[in-house]
Amino acid sequence: MANIALKFWPRESCLFSGVGKKTANGIVIDDCDKGVALYGPYISLDPGDYVASLCFDHQKKLAGSVMMDVYTGGASAIASARFDLRKVSTGAKKVELKFSLDQRVTRLEIRLFCVKQVSATISGVELASCDEIVGDAGSRLSRGIATSQLISRLDHLELLARGGATYVGNNRILTKIVVGSDVFAFLMPADDLLIVPEAVVRGVHEAGLTQFFVDNIAHTDNCLDIGANYGYYTCLMARLAPQGKTLGVEPNGPLFDLVRDNIHINSLQVSADAVHGAVSDRSGKLTLYRRPTRTGNTSIAKAPEGLVQKLGEPPPEPFEVDSMSIDDLQRRLRGRVDIIKIDVEGAEPLAFRGVTQTLAANPHLKIVMEWSPGQIQGAGLDVSEFVAALGALGFQAAVIQAGGLLRPVALPDLLNQKYYSGVLLRARQ
Repeated sequence: MANIALKFWPRESCLFSGVGKKTANGIVIDDCDKGVALYGPYISLDPGDYVASLCFDHQKKLAGSVMMDVYTGGASAIASARFDLRKVSTGAKKVELKFSLDQRVTRLEIRLFCVKQVSATISGVELASCDEIVGDAGSRLSRGIATSQLISRLDHLELLARGGATYVGNNRILTKIVVGSDVFAFLMPADDLLIVPEAVVRGVHEAGLTQFFVDNIAHTDNCLDIGANYGYYTCLMARLAPQGKTLGVEPNGPLFDLVRDNIHINSLQVSADAVHGAVSDRSGKLTLYRRPTRTGNTSIAKAPEGLVQKLGEPPPEPFEVDSMSIDDLQRRLRGRVDIIKIDVEGAEPLAFRGVTQTLAANPHLKIVMEWSPGQIQGAGLDVSEFVAALGALGFQAAVIQAGGLLRPVALPDLLNQKYYSGVLLRARQ
């Protein structure tokens, strides 16, 4: 029998949906054939036996076929089951899934996927321990509401405890970023106004993309971080793949120095290297423009003068750097590449022109790119032609959402979107 109940409601902002609409009463799914109906609440649990329950509004329509699972990261869910919602008991109006944990986990989530013609209003999630706890503590925990509020407050305190920075000279600050149980020390440019503020104040960097890499990088993977900036993803990839090799590629000299130094201060020099250069369609020389206070926006295109003046920035600084193709970098990894992160501020079409050999040798390859059609146009490149080229290369796409979850998207539909921080590209299966 379950003794400890943790209850979560959509209004607490710890439950999310990819295809449903949040209302005051729950998450409403209306005749949906595919997509993630619910995910969350991202909590920590100790070892033990548990039961997860998805609760539905008994006054609303309940129909369709769904797949429910319990997920803690990694290659697969730890428990899953398929349900016909038409057969759910009228009185209970819930589906249950038992699971066991043999070690403490963080960011546990309950997920519900639409399989066929799903209509439902999800009113909440319950997590209960099957281990007996008696006495006052068990009585208090069984109420659930207080426990849920306590977890929320502890998560908030953890967030407040992150971040902070120390100036170490030479326009550098030293700060801390925590990813799961891993703690990273990062040197960053003190005058950056684009990326550094969030890292210093909140101690995080692109949480959704981070979780995707945590869930998808294996210990032996070879990784490319193209447009490495100060080396956040370079170090994360190297930590996640200690038996593989990671190359962090950065054209901006001062940032390249940070990538190199951050690899060493995090003791990752065995599994990671920094490469000073820009990725393009061929080897040679390339002229780029750095924005002194927004170094993450270094680009082959000069920022418009009106924008620079509006933001009170110094003029962009041109510089020349060696260029190389992804195929050139593949040879440095002895032909095997498993994961590529690419963020080159509008030069993505050039980079993908040099990926043919890499794709042929690595059909399993996953590429995560920033999608910013405005920057592509600003670089003088055609967005429609780029999307067509991705289709010709045989890619299928998915948008990386909160929690690292994926939402499939047709390549032509990208033309209607202004920006995504991460789009996953994989060869069609």
